[in-house]
Amino acid sequence: TLAAGAVLVLAHRLLGMLAIRWPVLDRWINGSERLLVENGRKNDDQMRAGLVSESDIDEALRKKLGNASRRAILYAILERNGEITIVPHLPK
Repeated sequence: TLAAGAVLVLAHRLLGMLAIRWPVLDRWINGSERLLVENGRKNDDQMRAGLVSESDIDEALRKKLGNASRRAILYAILERNGEITIVPHLPK
C-alpha cells in the first residue's frame, strides 16, 4: 500500500512538472476554459462537452448576482477547476 501510494505521489509530481514545461501537455491534462453563455445566449455544444446543465449555470448566477435572469450574463465560463465564473453586464 505504501509503495502504491508513493508511486501515485511521484507520478502526480512528475506530471505537474512536465505540464509546467509544456503548455500543450498542461491543456491535455487539465483541459481549457469553456464559454458556456455569451450575451445571455447559452452555447449548447460547450455545455454538453463540459457536462454543465442549465441548473448549474442558474446556481452560479444566484451565487454571483442573487436573483437575476440569464440575460444579465455577459459571459459564463467553465473554468479549468470546474467552477463557473459569471461576468455580468455592466450597468449603464
